[in-house]
Amino acid sequence: MMVKLYGIPNCNKIRNTQKILDTLGIEYEFVNVRKNPIAREKLKSIISAVGIDNIFNTKGTTYRRLNLDYQKMSPGDRFEALLREQSMIRRPLIEKSGRYHIGLDDPAIKSFVS
Repeated sequence: MMVKLYGIPNCNKIRNTQKILDTLGIEYEFVNVRKNPIAREKLKSIISAVGIDNIFNTKGTTYRRLNLDYQKMSPGDRFEALLREQSMIRRPLIEKSGRYHIGLDDPAIKSFVS
């Protein structure tokens, strides 16, 4: 099963994850979420698998630029904001066999993709 790596190309976490996957010899498809946003239904299924709190990045520049208040947002508003601005998806987001891993953690990524 092909591994998918979702993110933006100029992100250091994505570059580091690509190095990990390359070192392991893992084939993967990189999905640039700015050019090819995740479809609404796919994003819903990812969120139902991992939880919106785990995927919504409140520390990034996009979140700060938009001046959002995550605590005051309804779950629906959080989803719509994430759908519109997918650079707020916590990185890396890795998909393999319908399962997901979020976050840059070398041992956890190696275990997840192996």
